[in-house]
Amino acid sequence: MTQEPFPPKGTSHRAVLVTNLSPETKEDSLEDFFSFCGKITNIKVREAQPPSEEQEGQQIPPSKEAIVVFESRSAQQVALLLNNAVLLERHITVTKAPEDWNAAGATVPPTQRRMEEETTSEQTTRSRSSMAEAFSESLRAIADDVKDLNERHKILETAKELSAAAREQASVARTKTAERFEELDSKYHIREKFAEAADKGKGAAIELNERLHITEYAKKVASAGREVAKDIDSRFQVSEHASRLKQRAMENEGVQGLLSGVKSLSAKATDLYRSKFGGSKGDSASSGSGEYELSENPVNSSKERNA
Repeated sequence: MTQEPFPPKGTSHRAVLVTNLSPETKEDSLEDFFSFCGKITNIKVREAQPPSEEQEGQQIPPSKEAIVVFESRSAQQVALLLNNAVLLERHITVTKAPEDWNAAGATVPPTQRRMEEETTSEQTTRSRSSMAEAFSESLRAIADDVKDLNERHKILETAKELSAAAREQASVARTKTAERFEELDSKYHIREKFAEAADKGKGAAIELNERLHITEYAKKVASAGREVAKDIDSRFQVSEHASRLKQRAMENEGVQGLLSGVKSLSAKATDLYRSKFGGSKGDSASSGSGEYELSENPVNSSKERNA
């Protein structure tokens, strides 16, 4: 009875062949080891093929080999970077999977395996310098997978449609909210009640003022303040004391000399203005208000004192 091809038809491009596995290796240990590369869809483990006639006399440790099938080619590219990694104390070999692992001769013969291992050793030496290229290949594979998914499932088109639908729903929600408010306003007269409440607030303030006479009391307080000021002035003769102090200051020789100097300077400034700009006293710059005249007589009248 012929076995079904493995890896399944059309999946070898996203599968790897893992050789030189420890005899204790099981599917769950391989799944844990390769899980970070990407999602795994299938794993098969079997005993490695017996040694060839050339190697019968040699002591070759028993080993296993396996096929690991990933969901994407990008995961396969990442798994290939694990070539010569250590799993269960064995340096494993990770290569691309054959088309049909179950077919006769699909497993790599020992001689070819040895050649591949030598080649793999050389590749491992060069792998550090070509790691960037391997990751670039992995990124290209990821981009191809994304493109393939987008073409199959119309992801970008669906995302645009969802975004447009969300904007439309938001607009509809705003419109419905406004319509709902208008409906409630027409039913319960919300705006009218707010206006009535404002009017009632104003009316309450007016009523409170009429009941407690707040404005009238404020006027009385201001008037009482002025009366108190007048009473203090009449009782303590503040204005008269100020007038006497001013009269004494005017009688002081120093103050008189200062006033005389200021008057002289004012006259000189007026003469200088007339000589420069011409004109008579009537049309001079100070004609509207007259020349500066400093009175040395004290202010005695009560009207002038109040001013």
